[in-house]
Amino acid sequence: MSQSTTVNPRRMEVLEGLALQGCGGFIQEQKSGKPDCPLISENGNIFNLMGIAARTLRKCGRQEQAEEMWERIMGGECHDYYAALYVIGEYVNITEKPEQDIEMEGGMTLE
Repeated sequence: MSQSTTVNPRRMEVLEGLALQGCGGFIQEQKSGKPDCPLISENGNIFNLMGIAARTLRKCGRQEQAEEMWERIMGGECHDYYAALYVIGEYVNITEKPEQDIEMEGGMTLE
């Protein structure tokens, strides 16, 4: 018995975009002036990710973009997690935390 797996096209678009950013596409994105934002390895709750991205934008003096991003996500443009993540990626470069900031199991930190 074989089962067909249906992939949400929107999810694939977001994942492809994130893969592009992580595999060379980030060079193109950095030229656009988006700030790096360490979301990978963070708690994946969308409100947490939105807060981190908004804080990053504000630190870079982009208060208006932080508010616009928040309004786009919360205002009804995004109907699922992946759509919201895609919008976040339009404003910031989604990156990993620097290695020294990644906490290991048991509370140990890489130095």
